[in-house]
Amino acid sequence: MTTFQIVGLVIFIGGMVPYAIGSLIHIAHHPEALDLRFRMTPWPSWPYGWPRPIHPKARWWCGIGFPISIAGFVLLVVSTFSLGFLALFIAFGAVFFGVIRFIGEKRQ
Repeated sequence: MTTFQIVGLVIFIGGMVPYAIGSLIHIAHHPEALDLRFRMTPWPSWPYGWPRPIHPKARWWCGIGFPISIAGFVLLVVSTFSLGFLALFIAFGAVFFGVIRFIGEKRQ
């Protein structure tokens, strides 16, 4: 492992610790959050809120841990794969999801 991979892994795990603490706080105050059954209800988008609002104490832990773990994950991915491979992967993903969206719009 290179130094950047080790640093990325440490940052990722370091961010997951406060995120896990926030998740456990939220589950302790809202045990229904563990109910993962599929329901045919419309999923609201971000500006309009979420089905189960996160507990205020958990919000800070998750708000700190999530960006840190994302930064560690990005550093780990960038240091593991070549930038050419990542660019090709992102381009194929964009084309794939663009085609899916195009087909979905045509069906409506």
